[in-house]
Amino acid sequence: MRCLLNIWGVMLFLRLSWVIGQAGVGEGVAVICLANLVTLLTTISMSAVCTNGQIKGG
Repeated sequence: MRCLLNIWGVMLFLRLSWVIGQAGVGEGVAVICLANLVTLLTTISMSAVCTNGQIKGG
């Protein structure tokens, strides 16, 4: 999963100027924020699955 997110991150970076050109600055920023939100939710979900919901102190 991490490898795919890295590949998608590079693709987003390389296509950023095209996204801004097609959508405009406001919608381009919205696309970037949405992509960051998806990455954040994926990270939190993977952490929850890996820890099985039981986080121990220390």
